Amino acid sequence: MNKTNDSKKNSFFNIPVKFINKKISKKTVIKLKKRKIYKKIGASQLILHKGIIFQIISDGALDEQIYLLDNIKVEINSSLVKKRQLTAEEQFICIIDSFISYFTEIFPMSSSVVTIVSQCVKSDENNTFLSKKYYGDYQFIDYFLRNYNLMIVNNFYYNYLNLSKDLEEEFKKVDMDVEKVDLKNDDSVYNLILLLEEICFINKNNFAILSLFSKITDDKYLLYKKQWEILLSNYLNNEEMLCAYRKFRKKMIN
Repeated sequence: MNKTNDSKKNSFFNIPVKFINKKISKKTVIKLKKRKIYKKIGASQLILHKGIIFQIISDGALDEQIYLLDNIKVEINSSLVKKRQLTAEEQFICIIDSFISYFTEIFPMSSSVVTIVSQCVKSDENNTFLSKKYYGDYQFIDYFLRNYNLMIVNNFYYNYLNLSKDLEEEFKKVDMDVEKVDLKNDDSVYNLILLLEEICFINKNNFAILSLFSKITDDKYLLYKKQWEILLSNYLNNEEMLCAYRKFRKKMIN
């Protein structure tokens, strides 16, 4: 008698039968789940940033979240979508794609986008990519935007705290004060986003931009300090260009 497809795979991980009843290592689980995710990305006609997502997942930036993916589906409460549910993997992919779209709209950089986005998603402390809130539901827009913004500024803020003593004068000139920054306050986080956006605009194509998004380590402290000095100096010495950019941004918003 032929075995059914269901008997050949474990329904939770889609793991081949030879692995069932054996202790499966975390590394193996992640590898198998990645394989499933890659297939879904390749088959989708709706994902905008397939190449970037492939690279981010391959680099291991989201391994912990991938390991925690479960078999609980996400309910879709929208009359605009025929599908009524998303698998955890489908939701995971869609949230990553949504975040990349959001990020690249604010920071239209090309050469370093994969590296920077990888650093941002690694800083996620709220398990955003595992959320059971349907990413396309308007009632959850604030939830996702809040977490997207935090992912963008988390490492920037962390580096700022670590460099604040050595770059105190520079931070005063750009009106950065640790006592004014509150990551639990949406307006405070948004102001950090605006400052980060402006610094990146002025320093477009400067490789040192990576130090704004990548978490500082002891062995890279002096390097990051020097790079931040350069970035902030360029920012402060291009007031005319900065004013023109602010006018343009305001016009686009209005």
